[in-house]
Amino acid sequence: MRRIPTLIGAGLVAAATASAIAVGVGSAQAPAEQTLTFVERTVPGADVFTDVPPLSKTILGKGDGYLFRNDVLGPGGIKVGIHEARCTVLHATPSGIGNRLICDGAYTLQDGQISAFANFTFTEHPKITFEVTGGTGAYEGARGSATLTYRPGKNNPLADTTIHLLP
Repeated sequence: MRRIPTLIGAGLVAAATASAIAVGVGSAQAPAEQTLTFVERTVPGADVFTDVPPLSKTILGKGDGYLFRNDVLGPGGIKVGIHEARCTVLHATPSGIGNRLICDGAYTLQDGQISAFANFTFTEHPKITFEVTGGTGAYEGARGSATLTYRPGKNNPLADTTIHLLP
């Protein structure tokens, strides 16, 4: 079930082809609110799963985790960065639907990183809301919220991400 890992990362942060949120040196003006949108594409074979004792009879059991990596795509499908995260299962179900997870991760872009945290329940049609917890470079001091919505289709590798950065 490739969606669970991708999804979770879900939940995590974002950035893309947006302009910097930092204000120039000496400026008395606060940075403006900013909304970043982009598409994420799963990277085949990039996920790493860990199964902690007792070994799970489900896809992911309580305490299990995984690492994932998605490509971040800007306009025209051009790769503008990567999204990497680690997730841990807090509550597991036999099907994976209803699993409760926590994830932390980062979007690495050309002009800096945006970090995020998500605490969510996996659903059949996942839309994950997460918090922006910080950043580096052009995103230093970033804060805000974001959503990651997986596109329909059993094995669709694409998700739409929107990040709202506060001033």
